[in-house]
Amino acid sequence: IQIRNMALSVPTLIELPAWLAFFVLQMVGGFFHYWFHRLAHESRLLWLLFHRTHHMTPELIQPSTQSVFNAFPFFLFSAVPYVVIFSVIGKLVTTDSLLVYLIIYKLISAFANLFSHQSALYQWSQTKWYIRALSTVTSEGVYHYLHHSAEVEHNRARGNLINLGGGLFFFWDRVFGTYRPVTAHKPRVGLQGIEAEEMTTNPLRLALAGIGQIVYELIHNRSLSSWTYIMFGGADFTPEKSRNYVLKVSP
Repeated sequence: IQIRNMALSVPTLIELPAWLAFFVLQMVGGFFHYWFHRLAHESRLLWLLFHRTHHMTPELIQPSTQSVFNAFPFFLFSAVPYVVIFSVIGKLVTTDSLLVYLIIYKLISAFANLFSHQSALYQWSQTKWYIRALSTVTSEGVYHYLHHSAEVEHNRARGNLINLGGGLFFFWDRVFGTYRPVTAHKPRVGLQGIEAEEMTTNPLRLALAGIGQIVYELIHNRSLSSWTYIMFGGADFTPEKSRNYVLKVSP
């Protein structure tokens, strides 16, 4: 209710047609989506605490990858800003209701998103022009599957930074150089450098692996500089003493 009242109090600076206002909303809001998602990969704290679990599974199926922002209160870093940003942007550019456009877009997105996290359907769906087209419009779908690739060609030091999504037509991925077309070869998915057989099968340990790792690092690395990098460093940073609880046998 407070968010709704906040949005209603925002002045409408320009009255755009509803369809154009929706386009602006998706593109500007998509910019924030792109960078929220990218920060979840770039920041080791955000990566370890709430986004890495989304990338753990070595075989993608829809139920196993729903928890993108999986733990309270960490989802507040994204969920609340998303609602505020989209509500405020919408009110800035129109007083019309965008509900019909949103429903149509969500229906298209729901279909395309069926192929975002489906290992069994990747090779079939990447050959279908209409699935690729809908995936391109929504910036997800079969293209997003590559975002989960564990192969070196799709990864950088700070993790998989391709096809992050946001907006329409993968516009922000194209602008920031992270767009990649689908490939005939189905890439191996999961965490780069970790084979499926090396991972623990204890679900509680997997869920708490990030918290456990950070606590372990803070206890066993006592310098202020180490603590700073542990908490605020990039996802590619590893302190002198660390422990990866995702593994069956942690080093």
